[in-house]
Amino acid sequence: MLTNEKWKKAVVHLECVANDLTREIREKLLSGQITQQQWGQFRKRENRSQGTAIFLKDGEKKYLVTAKHVVEDRSSGYPDYLCSLIFLVQRYGQPIEDDPEIIMNINAGVTKMRPFVLSNDERDLAVISLNDSSTEGFCEFLIKQGYEPIDITEIENNSSELTEGDDVYAIGFPNTSLLQERELSQAEAHWQSKFISNPLFSFGKIAMNTDLDFMWVDISIYPGNSGGPVIKDGKLIGIVSSQSIILGESITQSGNPVYVGDGEQVFSEIRIPFANVIKSHLILDLLEELNQKDYV
Repeated sequence: MLTNEKWKKAVVHLECVANDLTREIREKLLSGQITQQQWGQFRKRENRSQGTAIFLKDGEKKYLVTAKHVVEDRSSGYPDYLCSLIFLVQRYGQPIEDDPEIIMNINAGVTKMRPFVLSNDERDLAVISLNDSSTEGFCEFLIKQGYEPIDITEIENNSSELTEGDDVYAIGFPNTSLLQERELSQAEAHWQSKFISNPLFSFGKIAMNTDLDFMWVDISIYPGNSGGPVIKDGKLIGIVSSQSIILGESITQSGNPVYVGDGEQVFSEIRIPFANVIKSHLILDLLEELNQKDYV
């Protein structure tokens, strides 16, 4: 059974960069409709997001497991396309590296040979191999920084063992886990995250478990927790996908409903502390798919 300290060493805070470069813009460059200089201006427009991943090992092989939406770049216009740059957010108390390793160019080559696999949107899982030439440096960097992968045997493969009321906890990196910001030059900021964080624990209970691919857990999670582990009795039982959202009426100061110009009532999204958790046995399915690729 893994201790809390062991799990802390296995969770990884990721910052992902999705360049605001649509498929249309890429095709314009290739066809000569825009210049390299214009292309460079587009490349300066980037979107950053953060999430949590788990460092996993199967024998000598190492992987990152996270939620699909954490690392997927949907703005690219290409299916199954990951963010162009993936950084490690510095852990509080760890030494600052002058030249940290990153994951980049992971989309190069034909789809069937890329060192990652993605589930469908409903299952919301991603597994990245750290055994490829484009990712093994990041793996070595994690180990150098003191991260320790959990073993594949720590994944719960039988969700029927889980019942409502079971005590569980999640570990991740919501905004409240951000403790400090570093001062970086413009060039440095392009290649690394400015944040320093520490993993945050959240405790709760299983609220609903059926034979579906997900369960509901009565636990507080927020943006940044996505991709992080949910743990019961020292074993990984699921991956955080999203927080439950309900619609509430938007009202004016006088208490009247808000309407848009065409008379349609406006509703606001209200987050409630229930986490949608993807069951952990589905990770094993993705690992099997990934291991069909010779180099991983």
